[in-house]
Amino acid sequence: MKNEILLKSISLNNTANSNYKPYQDFDIEKEIYSMNGEGKFHKGLKSASRFLNTHPLSVQILFEKAFSSYKLGQNDSADYYLYQEHRIYQAMRFSGDGKTPETPMFALGSIDGQGYIYKYIGANIGTMGSGRDKYGNFLDILEATFDDGKSMNLYFIIQHATDKMFDGRSIGEQLNSKIKMNKTAF
Repeated sequence: MKNEILLKSISLNNTANSNYKPYQDFDIEKEIYSMNGEGKFHKGLKSASRFLNTHPLSVQILFEKAFSSYKLGQNDSADYYLYQEHRIYQAMRFSGDGKTPETPMFALGSIDGQGYIYKYIGANIGTMGSGRDKYGNFLDILEATFDDGKSMNLYFIIQHATDKMFDGRSIGEQLNSKIKMNKTAF
């Protein structure tokens, strides 16, 4: 119960931030990733710093800032940002074991589960899907595939991200609203 209250508090503080737009943020994260991939480390570092000012818990950007710092010979900074990323993954693991829909791991961002599988447990991503827990919360369901041929599904709760994306309305309610707006536009 104590863990659940703490995670709910973090979630509310993170998603209540007017800058938190989980699916638009993904595009910015992808852009910074591309900068680093193209060897534009100064530009990537500057963009990552700017993004972290308003999104301090972006696991993807913590890693990108660590990578830029490393490539620019700023090893102390690289270590610091890798440590921050690692701490978020530890918190995710602390939130639940992720092995069942009843014990999902909490993920702040829409792609944090993928990063957790790839970077934290060293597996590859197999099939990806979604579902709901018994309370109706939205879950990412990701298959972790290991080098020894074994695999397992991991469950990540991202209800707070979908709430923010759809302003607390279901996907069906959101679509119906858009259809009504289109009908009145003509």
